[in-house]
This record gives sequence, C-alpha cells and structure tokens, in this order.
Amino acid sequence: MQTLLGQAKLLLAKREWHKMLGDHRLMVPFTTEEETWITELWLNTSQPRRHPLFGAVLLPAEDFAQLPSEVAAATAQAAAMTYRLFGDHDLARAWLEEMA
Repeated sequence: MQTLLGQAKLLLAKREWHKMLGDHRLMVPFTTEEETWITELWLNTSQPRRHPLFGAVLLPAEDFAQLPSEVAAATAQAAAMTYRLFGDHDLARAWLEEMA
C-alpha cells in the first residue's frame, strides 16, 4: 500500500493534480497503523503545493447512512488534504468539481 500511494503522490505532484476520488466501498477499513501512516507521512508534505489537495471518499451506502448527519455533511481536514465522505458517486464527483 505504501508503494502504491507513494507512486500516486508522485504522479499527483508531477501532473499538478489536486483532486482525488477514493472509492472505499469494497475496501477493508484501514488499520490504525495505516491511518497513522497516511495522515502523518503520505498527506504531510514539506513542499508547498500550488493548489490545495481535495479528496472525496466513497463509503458503502450502509456505512454512510449510519454516520451522524453532522459527520456526513462535514468537510474535514487531514494533514494537507481537505476531504468529505459520500455514499453516492455522483455527489462526490460534483463536490470535487466545485473545489478550486
């Protein structure tokens, strides 16, 4: 996972891309160690970015439906990324398109 995400980070920087759609609908949840690595190392960058980094995360519909409404509707920050959780692909894509 670290190799894959490391290569993705390089590609994002090289192309100056700043928006990502993460489809977690069929994924096993990250372990605590994986979450820590993603937040503290992968999302942490010492190089300034031209654009802020945005991520829309698709969750399984049943998981998304169980989230408290304030969590489901909130935009959050994790290190260098602003992200939001979604249960619907079209809504996630529309949100990303709105982001600068």
